[in-house]
Amino acid sequence: MALIPYRPFGLIDQLRREMDQVFGAEPAEPGMELAEWTPAVDIVEHDDAYEITADVPGIEPDKLEVTCENGVLRISGEKCAASEKKNGGYHRIERSYGRFARSFRLPDSADLANVKAKSKNGVLKLTVPKTKESKARRIPIS
Repeated sequence: MALIPYRPFGLIDQLRREMDQVFGAEPAEPGMELAEWTPAVDIVEHDDAYEITADVPGIEPDKLEVTCENGVLRISGEKCAASEKKNGGYHRIERSYGRFARSFRLPDSADLANVKAKSKNGVLKLTVPKTKESKARRIPIS
């Protein structure tokens, strides 16, 4: 009996990749575009910073990598499959494993030199402060 991975969101992932291409999202590095899974990400803009939150369940912080280069923030990592087998092996495998990479082009107001990253309980939280020059200020009228 052959095991076939269960991919309930396969078509949605394909649509997301196609929409990313249409709207100019950064392409994945070679070999990463066919990743088995992609972590869900929320991006919120605050007055003084951007907050990026990614769901990375089961990934230790030392298996994650966050890089910033030329205005692009990149999150990558690997979720390793459990190698333990009991009672003759698995009967069903629904959880996805493998490498992933997500890239985001940030606006010029992002201060990429001072990005902070925390990982806790399977959630990676990045705080990207805004540069002082980009913050709104009131202009006095004479």
